Amino acid sequence: MAFNLRHTLMLGHFRRVIDLVEKDITLFCKQHGLTEQQFQILEKLSVNARFASKVFSQKLLVQVASLPKYKITRNLDILEQKKLLIRVDNKLSRRCKNILLTEEGSKLAHEVSAIYNKACADVFSVLSDDECSELQKLLLKVRRIEH
Repeated sequence: MAFNLRHTLMLGHFRRVIDLVEKDITLFCKQHGLTEQQFQILEKLSVNARFASKVFSQKLLVQVASLPKYKITRNLDILEQKKLLIRVDNKLSRRCKNILLTEEGSKLAHEVSAIYNKACADVFSVLSDDECSELQKLLLKVRRIEH
């Protein structure tokens, strides 16, 4: 498929949606001295703590956060220095570390999750459940394309 004006307009719409979602997130990050990558990591840890368990391996975080391993490691180092999380040995694998939120980290991660959910709800509330499902399918399809 050749690139045309329609694609340019689509990219503009994608950028606008991203800007709307990121607006509140960027403000929150500035207020709490976080980068957007640290925000993303805390959001993933918060979701895991609420729905799965309190234990999250660094290896799993690399898979779900869509960030390169070195960025995960660097940001975990910073979050650990800020006393928002700790890394402990994994009992099943000596090469793997588990990540645990501290009490302060849990509180901030809860706020992160609330901000993220609100930002998404504000933007996507105009869509029906069926439209949201269809959008998610389409975005996953587009995401699979490798350049």
